Amino acid sequence: MAQHAQLRIDTGLAIYFCDPHSPWQRGTNENTNDLLRQYFPKGTDLSKHTAGDLAAVAAALNSRPRKTLGWRTPAEALNDPLNPGRAPRFLVRDRDSKFTRAFDDVFAANGIRTITTPIQAPNANAVAERWVRTVRQECLDWTLLWSRRHLEGVLDEYVRHYHNERPHRSLALRPPRSIEVRSGHAAVTAAAGVRRRDRLGGLIHEYHLVVA
Repeated sequence: MAQHAQLRIDTGLAIYFCDPHSPWQRGTNENTNDLLRQYFPKGTDLSKHTAGDLAAVAAALNSRPRKTLGWRTPAEALNDPLNPGRAPRFLVRDRDSKFTRAFDDVFAANGIRTITTPIQAPNANAVAERWVRTVRQECLDWTLLWSRRHLEGVLDEYVRHYHNERPHRSLALRPPRSIEVRSGHAAVTAAAGVRRRDRLGGLIHEYHLVVA
């Protein structure tokens, strides 16, 4: 990282350094280094290894059971949220550098083919782009996040609102889950009032008719 200043100027990335003698500040990196040392002891000349050798080591590491995943592999853990009867066949993503080969390998292990969008063509991934804009505009831009756990909790709450209650213009102002329950518009013959339910500490309001 001797050229970190120039790298920051060229890429616009914010670069941070851990405190000296504080490996706990980069736990994931330290753990990965320890695993790599099992295959490539310190001082190993990597130029003597082919790209295939490195790919084989990456595949071996990605298929290792993780204690944090209940001794399952990442691929096995990914199967849980996927419906076995309607498992996706394709993953559409952009060409961001954060999506490494190891990222695609996890999905490939589940039979999911990764398709990258054309360069500088956000319309090719319109659903994802729209979702990112919506969740930022309605939720994240108004929330001070303290940790990854906090972020996951906020997103989990917002996703429930997005699918169960939020009106979608393309669905005739109905939430997606309502399409699975009924095909027509809901008819309310009489209502005594409207009840409000707050989500995310009052950031989002949901309104329900109270039938008389």
